[in-house]
Amino acid sequence: MSYCTFNGCTFSGGAGWALQLWGAESGATHHLTFKNTTVNATEGGYPVVVGYGFSDITFSNTQVRASSQTEYQDVVRFYGGSNITFDGFAVMGGRYLVIVADNSVSGIQFKNGAFSGTDLLYNSRGTSDVLFQNVSTSTGI
Repeated sequence: MSYCTFNGCTFSGGAGWALQLWGAESGATHHLTFKNTTVNATEGGYPVVVGYGFSDITFSNTQVRASSQTEYQDVVRFYGGSNITFDGFAVMGGRYLVIVADNSVSGIQFKNGAFSGTDLLYNSRGTSDVLFQNVSTSTGI
């Protein structure tokens, strides 16, 4: 799947992930745009998971409700992916906005958004290719 736009969609997760972008091979899925999107994981696991094979993904005007379960502390979890941008977002819940769980992640940007948690990044793989621009953290979203 490539060159697709999703506008005004709501993704919600029960016991699992609300929006899972996962591919088997590098470059398999690219140029996806999500506009005016709501991701609701209040009753499930991780709100957004991005894996191998996804590139050139844009999220604009995104609302995220993170899981209320303490074992799911992150909002966006990267196991792979490149050139992914979140521009204009509001996130309620979670401790970490981003967790990088693989060193193949590159070109990740979060800009013009608000996060109700306090920790923007948990980077267990040492990648330095996650950028934050004009992102506020507070409990008052």
